[in-house]
Amino acid sequence: MDEVSRELSEYIGKDGYDQALLYYYLGNVSAETEEMMEYYEKCIALDPYYYDAQASIAAYYRRQGELERARQQLEEIYAVNKESFEVLRVYATLELVEGNLKQGLDYALQAYELYPEGNYVIDTYIVALVANGKTEEAEELVREYEEEYVFDDDLYAFLNGEMTLKEYYIGD
Repeated sequence: MDEVSRELSEYIGKDGYDQALLYYYLGNVSAETEEMMEYYEKCIALDPYYYDAQASIAAYYRRQGELERARQQLEEIYAVNKESFEVLRVYATLELVEGNLKQGLDYALQAYELYPEGNYVIDTYIVALVANGKTEEAEELVREYEEEYVFDDDLYAFLNGEMTLKEYYIGD
C-alpha cells in the first residue's frame, strides 16, 4: 500500500488528474487513521458530493462508536443522494448497530440491489439478514458467493454467534 500511496501522491497538484479522486484513493490505502481522514476531508473540500468519501467518514465515526456523528454525516449525504450503494451500505450498518434491524435490512437490500459487487455490500446484506432472523437466506448467499468472494473472519465469527452486531460493527 505504501507503493500505491507513493504513486498516487505523484499526481497531486498536476493538471489533468481528478484531485478529489486521488485524495479519495489515498484515504483508502492509508494505514494511519488520522491521515486517512485528512485525505477524505481534502477530497470532500474539492468535491462536496463525493459520496463514497462522505460514507467512509461516516463509517469511521461508527467504528469509533460516535453514532450521532455518523448519523449526521449520513443524513446530510442521503438527503442529496439516495442511490449511492456505499451510502446505503453504511447507513445499513449504522441502523443495525443501533438496533433498527428492519431499517438496516431495508438499506442493505437497496445497496445489494444497486451493486452487489461493491465493497462489503454482500457482507452487510448477509449480516442484516441474520440480524432479522433470515438465517437460511444468509447462509444460502454465503454458499453462493464463497467461491468468488473472500469473506473476512469476522463475518464467519458473527454467523457462528461468536460476535455481536456491536462487536462486528464497532468493536470493544
